[in-house]
Amino acid sequence: INFVKMAHEKTSLTAPMMGSLPPGMPQRLYEGNVLFNLPPPVVDGYLILLGKFDQSDVTKPSKNEEEDELPFQAIINGNVIDACFGNTLTSRNECRSAKSYFEAVGTDPKARHQIVVAYSECFLAAKRINDGTSALDRCSSSLLCGMCSTKRARIRIEERHMEETFFSPLVDICAAKTNTKASFL
Repeated sequence: INFVKMAHEKTSLTAPMMGSLPPGMPQRLYEGNVLFNLPPPVVDGYLILLGKFDQSDVTKPSKNEEEDELPFQAIINGNVIDACFGNTLTSRNECRSAKSYFEAVGTDPKARHQIVVAYSECFLAAKRINDGTSALDRCSSSLLCGMCSTKRARIRIEERHMEETFFSPLVDICAAKTNTKASFL
C-alpha cells in the first residue's frame, strides 16, 4: 500500500474512516487533531504506560495474557483513550462509549490484545509525527516531496497506516465477537 500516494489525495480524512461497524462500536476511536498535537513528553508517558516505549513492533504477540492486562486497564479505566480525544463534551461522551465497548469485548484475549496494539500504535504514530520521521519512513521518492514535508501530510499518512494496519483488524475481531459482518474503510 502506498501511504504517501494516499496522503496526496484530496479526500477528507476522518479519524478513523469507518464504514459498517459491529453493533455498539463507537464511530470514532481517536481524534487525530488531538492525538497528533500532544507534546512529546506526554506521548512518551503514554507509551510507557502502554509498555511500548522501547518497542517499535506493537504487533508482536504477547507472551501471555497478563502482559496485556496493565495496558488494557489503562485504556478502559485510565486516561489513555481520553488523551486520544481531548476534553470537550462530545469527546468525553465518545471516550465513555469507547471505554464501555472495549470493556465488553475485552473479555476475549485476542480482542484485548488488538485493542492494546491499536492504541499503542496511536501513540507510536504521534511519536513519529513529533520526531518528524513519519513521511521520511514511507516516502518512496529520492527527494522528499513538498507534500510529505508538511505535518498535515505526515498525519494523513500515519492515520491511513493506523486505520488499515491496526484498527481494521480490531473492527474485524469485534465483528466476529458479535457475529456481524463489518467493514472498516
